[in-house]
This record gives sequence, structure tokens and C-alpha cells, in this order.
Amino acid sequence: MSKEQALSETLPLIEFAEHAIGGDWEKIDLGAQGCALPSGKTGTMQAAGRLGPGVPAADQSALLDRVAEEWGRHGHRPVRTVLPVIRGVQVTRLHYSNVGRDHDEIYLELMVATTGSTVDSRTRCAVDEARYGTGEE
Repeated sequence: MSKEQALSETLPLIEFAEHAIGGDWEKIDLGAQGCALPSGKTGTMQAAGRLGPGVPAADQSALLDRVAEEWGRHGHRPVRTVLPVIRGVQVTRLHYSNVGRDHDEIYLELMVATTGSTVDSRTRCAVDEARYGTGEE
């Protein structure tokens, strides 16, 4: 899998969450992070993050349902978790995968609160083209 293929799998899913919430979003993409391919070679995962507006408490459940349905249509069934209230703010987290950030899984996370929202993703581990060329792993 190439870096471009890996990005084409995750970016539409985080963009769906952004559009579902609406408003202005700040990109905090972290770029490439190292990972290990099954062959033992070094690969890269692309990390993308977004900071966005809050969601009214009354709208959060339906919004999370929409995003979970969309991610599920692509084979990524997220888990919803209500986090402890901190400083009076309730945050609800939608995340996939449950096993962490393995080389063969993508990672998606949406956190919403009335004060703001975040979307975070990591792609599958892709061949490090700078090191190994464009051959498939």
C-alpha cells in the first residue's frame, strides 16, 4: 500500500466528520510517523488531526450516530465512550480501532463537546517509499 492509498482511505472519513459538524476547522496534521511492516521493514503512517467547533449537547447523539454509520459503511465500526466530566465539560469519544494503531489497521477518533471537537486519524502502515521505492509490501 502506498502513502497515497493509505491517505485516500482515512481522509474522506475524517472530512465526513468535519462536514457533519460544520464550521471552521484547524488542521494539525503531524505528517509521517514510523511503523513496522509485517516484513520487518520500516514503513510510515500519516497522522492527521483537526480542531473544530463545539456541538450543542442536544445534537451530539444524532451527529455521532451519523459519523458512526458512515465509518461503519467503510468497514470501520467505532465504539462510543462517554468520558468523565472535567471542569464541567462532558466529552463523548467515537473511535476505531479497538486494538490500537497496528500496521494493518487505521485509527479514527472523533471527540465532541459543547466547547469544541477534535478529529484524529492514522493511516495504515505504508511502504516507506523514500527508503524502499514504490513496491507493495
